[in-house]
Amino acid sequence: FVEDECGNFVADNATFEIVEDTIPPVFLNMPKDTTILCDRLMDPMQPLITDACDGNLTWVFSEVTSQDLDTTSCNHYNYNLQRIWSASDVCGNSIQDTQFISVIDTIVPSATLKQQLVFGCEDNLDSIPAFLTASDNCSSTTVSYQDESINNSVCQESIRRTWAIEDVCANTFIVLQTFQVQDFDNPTFTREPSNLTFSCDESNIEP
Repeated sequence: FVEDECGNFVADNATFEIVEDTIPPVFLNMPKDTTILCDRLMDPMQPLITDACDGNLTWVFSEVTSQDLDTTSCNHYNYNLQRIWSASDVCGNSIQDTQFISVIDTIVPSATLKQQLVFGCEDNLDSIPAFLTASDNCSSTTVSYQDESINNSVCQESIRRTWAIEDVCANTFIVLQTFQVQDFDNPTFTREPSNLTFSCDESNIEP
């Protein structure tokens, strides 16, 4: 219906057909595929979802992982993770997308060495905490060593120790340490001598 200033008008009609909604929702900021260290994995980031017609969307999130539950296995720290998002509108149009994450352990362990090490002859030279503290960003560590005598005398010995600190995925840190072993102990008697009295004609006197 249209009318001008003089009262002339015209009327007409039109028919509009609302077609069925066949357009699925859209993810606006889907997380990208990535490779990440085993100690840097973050909680999933929910992407924004929009739809051309419906603002009341239903979405579902799920994860699929190849991670081994055994913490003594390298596959507990090197594995693949899929984060799957799906969304649907009221007309049943749906969308699904997946973020692929590779989780890896490639960082060698670390060690904090004790400084100015001097030990006595009777000290326990196999006590690892007395020499260093080992750690890894993801897993437990195994510590081994080899010793080399570099200066040996009656009263003092210098030892060069090669440490190998290895994590569950065989990432290995090698470090050298030198320490001294000295004799700090005074001699001791295995049998204390006793005071004895002998006559002047006794010739067979044992010590």
